[in-house]
Amino acid sequence: MKAGAWAGGAVVSLGAVMLLGAGAAAAQTPIYLSADGRASINPDFADSPPVASDPDYGKVLVAPDDVEFNLAYARSRASAGDLVGAAAALERLLLNRPNWHAARLFYAAVLIRLDDLQAARRELALLKDVQLTPEQTAEVAKYTRQSERRDAGSRLSGQVALGVAYDSNAVGSLANAVNLGAGIPIEDDGLSVVASASLSGATRIGSGAELFAQISGLSKSDVSGPDQRYVRGDAQIGVGFAAGGVGVRVAAVARDVSIFGDHYQFDYGGRVELSRRLGTRTALNASLEVVDQDYDNAGFALPGLGDGRDGTRIDGSIGISTRLTARQTLSFEVGYDDKDADYLPFAYRGPHASAAYAALLGRGGYASLSAQVRRYNYRAADLLISPVKRRDTRSFFRAALGAPLSAFTASGVTSDFRERLLLEGAINYNRRDARLPYLDYDSVGAETRLIYRFGG
Repeated sequence: MKAGAWAGGAVVSLGAVMLLGAGAAAAQTPIYLSADGRASINPDFADSPPVASDPDYGKVLVAPDDVEFNLAYARSRASAGDLVGAAAALERLLLNRPNWHAARLFYAAVLIRLDDLQAARRELALLKDVQLTPEQTAEVAKYTRQSERRDAGSRLSGQVALGVAYDSNAVGSLANAVNLGAGIPIEDDGLSVVASASLSGATRIGSGAELFAQISGLSKSDVSGPDQRYVRGDAQIGVGFAAGGVGVRVAAVARDVSIFGDHYQFDYGGRVELSRRLGTRTALNASLEVVDQDYDNAGFALPGLGDGRDGTRIDGSIGISTRLTARQTLSFEVGYDDKDADYLPFAYRGPHASAAYAALLGRGGYASLSAQVRRYNYRAADLLISPVKRRDTRSFFRAALGAPLSAFTASGVTSDFRERLLLEGAINYNRRDARLPYLDYDSVGAETRLIYRFGG
């Protein structure tokens, strides 16, 4: 292996699209853990219904025939995350204006978010034999498909992405993903092509339980600059269920990594994830992963030991995710990593922490910020290099901005594949702080990529 040097009707329809479509667009930075352990920026739950302290709620009660006010109220409640209040306002509005098709479409979208699929399909059926705009007709078809997928016993979703990335220190950036030892003394910038794909599926196997599987892959290939080839694949299969108000997922996991054209690492083991809702806005989550790690061509071997990096790795974490507003989500996580190795200088332990923020910007656009810091305290000095015991602190920061292609049209809504095809740009910063003779490095990077999402 060589170490060479990412008009009223139209307005109401847009509101429905923003409610259902924008969440999928923003899921690129998944930071809310749902009851079954899946992450989402736009979770499928509603806040508490409106109460008398809401200044507009009293006006709704005394002016039930004011359709414009009821529509404005429904929009405001949906924007605030109060889907129950929005549904009630739209129901009152439709009692007075049963032929307001755009409002009924909005109502159906809210019902889908509330998981009242039977009621949603009833409202959508009422729209199939009436005169609609082409845009509304497409939305009816889209929401009908969504309601059917949600009610199905099985589901499948995924995404594929292709882009170009720049790193001011290409190999140093790669070293944040894999351990390149003492470090590469020569810094050189590089341009690369990055590609990724993921696929998730689940099927019900009993009351409140499901069998799930997930696979994902990532590759990076240099276009100019030093060799920075990197390929990683992850897979897991397991079962999810609820117990005592806690969502539980138990899975077998496997992970494979290659760098510079050579096989580098294979992990296999198990993972447990727990999540619990704290009200309608916040969730606690925890995870524990235990894997056995086998390394190839890592540049170190001793008789009877094979590759000295082989060993067991245990990583546990606990975190909290909260929805600040209907359009903003924030999460924090802390954990501890313990890696054993056949050759003790390759064994380490240490804490890690991460944070993420995501926001919906309208028309399906989104912004996200994420950061992670990991501490590596190696358990013994590697006397073949230095009597100094190695300690690393590795940091990673990323900021991204993206939107579906539909956002760039005049209406911002297309109800076709352009709502699932996203353009994203990001900047990032990698840094490793280490004790001499191990080398420090940092790298500034930028990435742009095209993402296609499917399923739901």
